[in-house]
Amino acid sequence: MTRFILILAFLFSPLHAAISEKYVSSLAGGGGDGSSGSPYTFTEMVTQINGGSAAGTRYNVKADGTYTRGATDTITGSGSSTSPIIIRGYTTTITDGYQGRSNEFGALATTNMPSIVYSSTYRWSSTGDWIIFESLNISGDAANTLIVADADSMIVRCKIENSNTNSAADVISTGNRSVAFDSDITLTSASGGDSAIDASGAASKIIGCRVRVSTSTAANTIKTAASTNIINNIIIGGNHGLAITSTTAAPVVMGNTFVGAAADAINVVTGSTVLNTFWNNLITDNAGDGIDMVVTTNAVAHFFNRFRDNANSLANAGDWSTANGFGNDDDGTTGDTSTDYENYGSGDYRIKSTSPATNAGFPENSSIGAYQRNQSGVGGSSPSAHTFVQ
Repeated sequence: MTRFILILAFLFSPLHAAISEKYVSSLAGGGGDGSSGSPYTFTEMVTQINGGSAAGTRYNVKADGTYTRGATDTITGSGSSTSPIIIRGYTTTITDGYQGRSNEFGALATTNMPSIVYSSTYRWSSTGDWIIFESLNISGDAANTLIVADADSMIVRCKIENSNTNSAADVISTGNRSVAFDSDITLTSASGGDSAIDASGAASKIIGCRVRVSTSTAANTIKTAASTNIINNIIIGGNHGLAITSTTAAPVVMGNTFVGAAADAINVVTGSTVLNTFWNNLITDNAGDGIDMVVTTNAVAHFFNRFRDNANSLANAGDWSTANGFGNDDDGTTGDTSTDYENYGSGDYRIKSTSPATNAGFPENSSIGAYQRNQSGVGGSSPSAHTFVQ
């Protein structure tokens, strides 16, 4: 009975205020009222959001053609903690935008997501708070940040790509307390760029994403100047996989797979004044160091990480690192890509049952890295099943 009462209290709490459904179509001629039979154009949706009364509204953007944007969309309207603004993609029914990932844990399936393309250097810039972006396929060539998610906003199960080579080009930036979850975030430029994710908002979170930079020149895959939670992501390529750029940043970096950086998987800024924590990360096949403390006076705690085929597993390790390195598995520069992954060459970074990362993490019997093998019992694992930790 107590559980039933608690469930009722949750379902009917203010956090579950009624959502007003509006519709958007690439085929709309303009002048619609946002109903399913008279949808808004994309521009009309932006105007409605900025009109000041969009809190508690979900804009269902239909995948019925390409939304080619010839100007920057600046969203100034905000939702609230009880009535967010939701921009959600769909094809036939308003819940079908998310179709999972191809090849079990590969790229997001975008079949049912609307394609939103920003031409030239235009972008989607949100200065409004409490906005949820869901099941959208967004691409562009923005010279700075393609998608800005402001405070308390979420990017959920979206595919977002920026192809610009400008030194300030990012794919997304996360504001204070904002969240990027289960999304594909890719900087696809041939050279240059800044980062796939600029996670500089205080207490922002990056969880369960596949984050990639195609170039090794200049661009970092993730950079953070704040106490960001970076959890269970696949972080591929770039110069540094993760660049910590502020001396007061104290990110928690847990359960990620770092692979293929041209320099370090994790690089800590010189003169850090806080304790950086790295736990349960699978760090392999990076041309630079696994974790580079940069100077021996930087304070670093690292637990149950696996290192293989990096220039060094740990670089510039001082007394803090020596005293706080527990449970790490280190193959040094030996081994090959087949040691840990199902198919490194095709980008299949699921761990093998025979990988030293399997069941080697903390808590006991968890695996190291973003992919968990389903456990069949204490000390054992299913030979073929995997779970992407989200």
